[in-house]
Amino acid sequence: MLLLGLLFVASVVATPLPGTEHCARGPPYWCQNVKTASLCGAVYHCRQNVWSQPQMVGCIPFTLTL
Repeated sequence: MLLLGLLFVASVVATPLPGTEHCARGPPYWCQNVKTASLCGAVYHCRQNVWSQPQMVGCIPFTLTL
C-alpha cells in the first residue's frame, strides 16, 4: 500500500503543468511576452537578458529625426 502511494505521488510530481511543455523550446519562447515568461518561470532571465537589450529595426539601428 505504501508503494502504491509513493508511485501516485511520483506520477503527480512528474506531470508538467498544462502549457509548460512549450517551455522546453527555450528563451525565444519564454521571452515572447510576460505571460509565457511567468508560466515558464523565466521572468528574471527575460528581464535581465532579453528585454533589457536595445531593439533593432531590421539590421540598421533606428533613429527618429524630425
